[in-house]
Amino acid sequence: MNKKIRTILALLLAIVSGYPLAAVAQDIFAENTTMRVSNEQKRARMGESIEVQERFRRSIDDATKAYGAIVKGEHGQVPDSVLRNARCIAIIPNVVTGALVVGGAHGTGLVSCRGASATWSQPATVSYNQGSIGLQAGAKSADLVVFFQTPEAVKALKSGKIALGTDASAVAGRYDSTSDTSSAGVIVYTRSEGFFAGASISGSEIVGESKELANYYGTKVDYAALLEGRENPDSSGYAKRLTSQLPDMMNIE
Repeated sequence: MNKKIRTILALLLAIVSGYPLAAVAQDIFAENTTMRVSNEQKRARMGESIEVQERFRRSIDDATKAYGAIVKGEHGQVPDSVLRNARCIAIIPNVVTGALVVGGAHGTGLVSCRGASATWSQPATVSYNQGSIGLQAGAKSADLVVFFQTPEAVKALKSGKIALGTDASAVAGRYDSTSDTSSAGVIVYTRSEGFFAGASISGSEIVGESKELANYYGTKVDYAALLEGRENPDSSGYAKRLTSQLPDMMNIE
């Protein structure tokens, strides 16, 4: 029954029963106000949900593009030995530095970890921070792909913060398949603009952005549980655009 018909029936009932029309009008006004507020709240929640989904998809798309460009890009191909040993992989597009960030570098991205069944977890949000990297003026940005190779490195990552070079040894990745990086806890590959290339990665931190996960997935999510595959909040399947690109153990020699 629409609002206009309900209003007419309420007024007729008031006349028949002798109920004060002013009171009926007040009740109708209160009901209409409640309905209007409720509808506005629904529209606001719908708008927030759409915004969350768009941000989620943008992050997945950006990370997927950066990963593909670095792992099999113009610089070369990441050696199979690095892909095979990866326990977790963080992709952090568009790390800005130099004049764009006072005193260091900063970026946000996604990380996924490989489970016992060789499947990759739905991604968690992380940030990359570096206090000072001493770059030349004119430095712009870089995309990073970080491979976590050792249990110690993975443990530090899942705890919520890992300091590269302190919590785990870190080396800059090379595309030379004869290079032995098996002893490194973390290997970092970059695709750079400006003068970011060759910057030291020691002193960098990768931090789990637990508070951002609720905004990212639209529901409460535990950071460690997500990386361990115990929570799978993305019901849309969109995260697979990224995780399906991560190393497939069956196709690595």
